[in-house]
Amino acid sequence: MDHPSPTRPIPPRAPTAYGGRIERDPRELSTLFVGLFFGFAINILTAETDWLWSPLTAYPWIWVPISVGAWFLWRWWRRRRSAITWKGDDNPYPGLAAFEEDRAEVFFGRAQESWEILRRLDRSGLARQQRFVALVGPSGSGKSSLLRAGVLPRLPKRWRVIGPMQPGPEVFRDLRAACGGEELLGHLAGVGGRVVLVIDQLEDLFTQSRPDERGPFLDVLHEALAARRELHVVVTMRPEFLAAAGALKPGLFDQPIPIAALDPRHMRDAIERPAAAAGVTFEPRLVDLMLAEATVGDALPLLGHLLQRLYTESDRGVITIARYDAAGRVGGAITEHADAVYAGLITSYPASVVDATLLRLVGVEDDEPVRRAVSRASLSGDEAGVMAELRRARLLADRGAGGEVVLAHDSLFRQWRLLTELIDDHRPELAEMTLLERRAVVWTASGDRADLLPGPALARAESAVDGLAVSPVMRQFLEASALERARVNEDLARDIIEQVVDDEDVDLLAAVVATAMRERAPTRIGQLVLWSLKAEAARSAMRVGHRDLAFGLACLTDGRLRTCDDQGKVCTWDDDGRLTDVRWAGRATCCDTLLSPDGRLVLRDGAVWHAETSRRIAEVSGNPKAFPANDQFEIETGPGRFARYRIDGSELTLTRTAVNSRATALTWSLDGDRLAAVVNHTPSGGAFGVSASTMVARPGPVRPRRAVVARRRPAGRL
Repeated sequence: MDHPSPTRPIPPRAPTAYGGRIERDPRELSTLFVGLFFGFAINILTAETDWLWSPLTAYPWIWVPISVGAWFLWRWWRRRRSAITWKGDDNPYPGLAAFEEDRAEVFFGRAQESWEILRRLDRSGLARQQRFVALVGPSGSGKSSLLRAGVLPRLPKRWRVIGPMQPGPEVFRDLRAACGGEELLGHLAGVGGRVVLVIDQLEDLFTQSRPDERGPFLDVLHEALAARRELHVVVTMRPEFLAAAGALKPGLFDQPIPIAALDPRHMRDAIERPAAAAGVTFEPRLVDLMLAEATVGDALPLLGHLLQRLYTESDRGVITIARYDAAGRVGGAITEHADAVYAGLITSYPASVVDATLLRLVGVEDDEPVRRAVSRASLSGDEAGVMAELRRARLLADRGAGGEVVLAHDSLFRQWRLLTELIDDHRPELAEMTLLERRAVVWTASGDRADLLPGPALARAESAVDGLAVSPVMRQFLEASALERARVNEDLARDIIEQVVDDEDVDLLAAVVATAMRERAPTRIGQLVLWSLKAEAARSAMRVGHRDLAFGLACLTDGRLRTCDDQGKVCTWDDDGRLTDVRWAGRATCCDTLLSPDGRLVLRDGAVWHAETSRRIAEVSGNPKAFPANDQFEIETGPGRFARYRIDGSELTLTRTAVNSRATALTWSLDGDRLAAVVNHTPSGGAFGVSASTMVARPGPVRPRRAVVARRRPAGRL
């Protein structure tokens, strides 16, 4: 925690107690001395004085004026000793920002409330409700200043202060940061003596934090108060959130301390005394004018901003009525200042950039604008420049360790007309953005695809953020949601197309596929289906080379096409469909024929043939089954006996064998690591795959002599 500068007088401590010792209020000491002085003088005049020292009884009328003089001397000495002077280089008025500890000696008007809060902390006892102190007052009543400059600096040194913290989008992260990176109870384990956890603006728990973390956060505070009796919690909050907080944790908020607006006498102190401490005075009647005009709900923030400006513009140590009028008086000072700042910004940056940057600082919760913190690291070049100018004009304040900025006060929503109109023009989008930011934080923490936006919600979100600046977290969230939408739509489109692709009604098939492509996603399979339904052959001469249906088909590396049939005829075609070459692989007898994937080899008639030259490369005994790779083929060597060969030039190598008398089809994975077989095949059985009875086995490093197969089960289960 920061402490007042050593060059400034330290304010006298408030009446507090620790270990049974209570410090007296100076007003109590004053009353005591009055009684001593005048009681002594009156006793000398009226009482029997035989027992007193003779000089006292000899001159009784002398001691009366001496007592009165001593009283006035004591008062003079007391005032001189407690006189406050502001020696800082900065302005004693913080403007729209709250008073902090470094301005505690020039914080006036809240002495009574400060003593009350300190007394509550001192006499809290063991009850959790007593050790939870909620300072409740409307926006602009000065709760944060009271807490930060009126209470915390006057706590006895034995008190340990955690915070002040302010809830943000990730409230538990904020709590760990206030506890030095530890959990609250873990942090308290090594702390001795009384401890106070300070939470400023607890209403942000309901306007900034995730809804699913609100109740658990209050549960953590409640459990910590139960576990550690030395812990006290002080929070500030607006009254409109008191009911919601009490509903989440009944009993915890039952004894709040109300913070009302300053009455005229204390407001006069808040106006005059900081300037007096710095040696600045007000022109006669000016303070009366201010008090008369400071009757609106935002009086304190309006006065804070106005006094900060008037102090800076004071003429030879005097704040004049002329300066007061020129600044716009109490009601117009903020508007005039903020409008001037905005006018300067749009001369250096595009107005759209300035407006978008201002809107990044605003959220909408329950149709009411709320301040939203913005990370400095997320700002672009122009945005960072706009933010720097707004902060230099004291319209923004740092938050946390300075990594974030936020609007200086809620009163800007009510007093700065330009900002109010900008919010009204984008209220629905800002409300949507507020919800999206919350969901983006949830997704960032979980990484779960279920937390991404579905299609309709994503469409609304994309429309809402159009033209608005978004944070990096939001941008990543929207991009991930878009990718997930594309994946889901593609899967749905593929499912729809696969369900109708075998339909004989060509028109229905085309309509369904086109609809799936339009409404879901333009998938590759859909494009191929539509192409196959609509395309016409460039030439009709493709079947001239074969009398029967071609069984083998391969695309050559030079763009040509090669086909073969069960008679051993091998045809090669150019890309215009012209037959350019005809070869024969073995005898012109009907038998199973396979073409390698690259079209270079033909497997048939007990041999491997070269497709280009019709040359026999190697002999192999068996019925062709598969050509899984350019250099590998599989054959059935006998009933239930299968083998895989590798061919290198004219040399054949047996790489795998398997035996099962009931297998009707069998193959290995390309690397030979797994084996799949179809058994008990019947006309109603499925094709090779999971829909048929399949078995997957690992042959291991030694060639298997027998394959273990799985019988067919109902519903295609393995």
